[in-house]
Amino acid sequence: MITADFYIYKIKKDGQGNIAGVRIRRVDVDQDGKVTVKGSRYAVKGLICDLLKTNKLKIQTAAYSKNQKLWTVLNDVSLVVEGDKEYLRIDGEHTLKDDLGTLPEFL
Repeated sequence: MITADFYIYKIKKDGQGNIAGVRIRRVDVDQDGKVTVKGSRYAVKGLICDLLKTNKLKIQTAAYSKNQKLWTVLNDVSLVVEGDKEYLRIDGEHTLKDDLGTLPEFL
């Protein structure tokens, strides 16, 4: 199993309902295979799109259960580009709309 470099776990939408930014956490795997999820950061959508364009990083959506203290991976994040527009998707479809599933929004 290939572990993500980053988890997206919350989203921020603009006035038109498009994703403007996300909350991400860096994922580290040590030599023994132990996964550690690092501190939270805000990233604008453009940065996430630029990271995906490198094809060197894996980004996934994830949810955290406070009760179990456990991260659950939800989906791989992909990028759809149409002209100068960029869309973050989880379903692999080339629909011209952002869709990262049912991640919670933050203010």
